[in-house]
Amino acid sequence: MIMSTFQGAENSYKNSIERSYSLEQELTKTPKVLIVEDDEALLASMRDIIGLGHEKDIFSADNAKDGVDLFMKLKESLNLAILDINMPLAKGVSADLSGLDILRFMIAQKPSLRIILSTGYDFQKDVRDLLDEPSVTMLKKPYDAEDLIGAVDKALNFSVEP
Repeated sequence: MIMSTFQGAENSYKNSIERSYSLEQELTKTPKVLIVEDDEALLASMRDIIGLGHEKDIFSADNAKDGVDLFMKLKESLNLAILDINMPLAKGVSADLSGLDILRFMIAQKPSLRIILSTGYDFQKDVRDLLDEPSVTMLKKPYDAEDLIGAVDKALNFSVEP
């Protein structure tokens, strides 16, 4: 009787450790960020700036089609997408995809995904309506490195100094 009680407690302890280890692995996973931006110089700068600070895996696309393709590959593990809303269509791509199309698609496919919208233009009514989604925030161009880092850290729930 004592032996079976001890074995039961030992098994319970092992299960508890395994659950704790799983939770720790989940909490320490490196966040994955997808940037979809047609301005190649800005895209390179964003990759460099976002790479500062907390560790992140950063993926990028310079057109809507490649952005959707990357999203579909990363969907299960992706934590954050940063989208330029006003992108020209990709050269040689038959699908008419805009940043707004990508936004709607991502929200439909993965409602829990955090999304930062980036544009230098005033938002149209349909974009403002999408800003009501709790996972979507706006970053108006031009912005500086501090604004970008703050928006990313907030979206990824890293502590942000007030």
